[in-house]
Amino acid sequence: MEVYEKCRPELTFLETLAFEGMTSNTILLRKELVQKVMHDIGCLSDIYSDALHIGILKSFDNGPTGNQIQLEKNHYFVHLSFQEFFAARHLVRLLNSTTRDIAIQFIETHKYEKRLQLVFIFASGLLIQSENTKSIHTFWDAIFGDPHDLVGIRHMQLVTVCLDETQCGCAVPHRSQSISLLLNWIRFAFSQNNFKLQETIAMTINSCSTIQNLAEVQIEFASLLKTEPEYHKLHIATFIGNLNITDPHNKLIETLLLQLQHNDEKIRATVYYPLGKIGEQAGKSQVIDRLLVALGDPDDQVRLSACSALGAMGEKAATSQVIDRLVVILGYQNKKVRWGASSVLRAMGEKAATSQVIDRLEVALGDQNGQVRWSASSALGMMGEKGATSQVIDRLVVALGDRVEHVRRRAGRADWALGWRWH
Repeated sequence: MEVYEKCRPELTFLETLAFEGMTSNTILLRKELVQKVMHDIGCLSDIYSDALHIGILKSFDNGPTGNQIQLEKNHYFVHLSFQEFFAARHLVRLLNSTTRDIAIQFIETHKYEKRLQLVFIFASGLLIQSENTKSIHTFWDAIFGDPHDLVGIRHMQLVTVCLDETQCGCAVPHRSQSISLLLNWIRFAFSQNNFKLQETIAMTINSCSTIQNLAEVQIEFASLLKTEPEYHKLHIATFIGNLNITDPHNKLIETLLLQLQHNDEKIRATVYYPLGKIGEQAGKSQVIDRLLVALGDPDDQVRLSACSALGAMGEKAATSQVIDRLVVILGYQNKKVRWGASSVLRAMGEKAATSQVIDRLEVALGDQNGQVRWSASSALGMMGEKGATSQVIDRLVVALGDRVEHVRRRAGRADWALGWRWH
């Protein structure tokens, strides 16, 4: 804070200039605008010179900075995000002052403009840091006040990303209303089977860091999986899997696991995608246990999907029971399942490097399917010194003459990774 106080005049100039530029929809700041801002805020030439030396604002050419001639040049911020951030600081300063009406008018006029979204996101976070309750309420009241987006999707996107910037604290005004708005749009997207809308909502949520981990949001996902018609469940499971959930709620995990008992093998197969993503982040034991059971499912697609989920979890899924089951699957008739099993072992790396696994992968190097041979070579290469047995090295040497080019390349890499240790 001491630095901010010391540089207050320079920051005020940068903030005001950035705000005026964003309002005018320009990133090339004409000399007339720069001079107007200096005049309006009473910025002296030495303050302007110091602001240039900070390095965030540049003149249009590469000439020397810090002299009066610079005022005759156009200017620009070195990156648009700097201009957006400083514009947000100016907006917050307006909200914290007696000129808050200017800020309110700006919000009401521009809140649905895509180019200004980051300004509002920055402002929502800066306001929380300021702890100015009146300004925080003024900002959110303006966001939720008139005028409104005609369709509503832009309004939902704006309040979602702004709420996320506040870390979704309980003290944030309109918090419940913001979350309810998002959930209503999610329900609508699935009820209408609107894939484009589902994709748009997923992109909005994935631009956030907190929203997707809220209990309210994940419980709603669980509810949708339970109550929506069968033909919607596939899309809901895929939607959940596409989200960056890093703190899965137990209710969501339990509901996903429950879907593994569904009669429709397509639903069972699809549910493994979000389970794998969740397991990758959380490594939940109940997820691994259910995936282990799924490896014995009579449907090949379900087994392959379980392999994909375990592969996403990598080392976190490397329990002795899972590894033993994968060894068995490497001998299955379906080539895709064999490939899936070897891919999981590759993802587990040295954690899966038991003698039994290495022996089975050695056999897989002679598999009739090129993809299986490729994956087995890759898996052995990831197992480090433990995989460098004489039999494996000999097999890899043979694989260097494989009729499939990508198998030869992979065998060469694995042979290099293991062979230098062996020799």
